[in-house]
Amino acid sequence: SMAALVKALSGVLSRFETVATHEVQLEPVSLEERVAWLRETLQGRPRLAWSELFSGSHTRIEVIVTFIAILELAKAGALCVHQADATSELWVFGRAALPAAPADEPGEET
Repeated sequence: SMAALVKALSGVLSRFETVATHEVQLEPVSLEERVAWLRETLQGRPRLAWSELFSGSHTRIEVIVTFIAILELAKAGALCVHQADATSELWVFGRAALPAAPADEPGEET
């Protein structure tokens, strides 16, 4: 659900300290590059843990751009975010590797 995604994003963003400066710097982070990275990464692996997607992020902007890339790819139907239950890890699947939801119990897909 969207609430689970926002909670997971909040958890990743909490790793970064809030800096009280007002200096504006351009970050070399492109949405197109993150989308391409996600597509390439998901081609090589059937699924990725939510935490793995952000393990290489060093700034808040990298986390935010990665999150937006996940949303864009989910909207396009290229990936799916799945959580087995409210306390388990979020997993990101490429469309070719989607988990089968039980017939009598819909999964938490976003």
